[in-house]
Amino acid sequence: MKLIMKQKSPYPGGVFDTNPTARGVFAHPIPAVFCRYGTNISLQDIEIEWNGARNIHWKQALYGQYIEKLSLLQFHGAPAKEDGTAIELKDVIQLSVEQCKAQPGTHTFMSLEHVDAQSMFVVGNDFAQAEIAIHFTDGTNPEFFAAANRMPK
Repeated sequence: MKLIMKQKSPYPGGVFDTNPTARGVFAHPIPAVFCRYGTNISLQDIEIEWNGARNIHWKQALYGQYIEKLSLLQFHGAPAKEDGTAIELKDVIQLSVEQCKAQPGTHTFMSLEHVDAQSMFVVGNDFAQAEIAIHFTDGTNPEFFAAANRMPK
């Protein structure tokens, strides 16, 4: 599935409305794909393409938070802005990343915060177009299962 991001709304963006009341509105950069409070999420064969003039609020290809069991298979995406992060994940348990590909203009392919490294599976990905494949925001470099990945040069 190819997702093409175009600004179709006259509204400038920069906020999310997760609830039909005022308390559900909060400031947040706009990713192409947003996942929050989910279990057993599988994103397969997805390509993100940013098209035309980019909205200043657009940020990642994928943002996920509070997820248990996230699987990314053949996810190809770049950040909305050059030198950004393609995938930002926070508070994730059991992450599988397979056959994914960083697109040109990607600084960091995956930025991870409070992600359980012991339950990570990273296999057969092409990170060559990114400057950094995987970055843990706390500055650590924990061990996780990784095999057959093409790493940045």
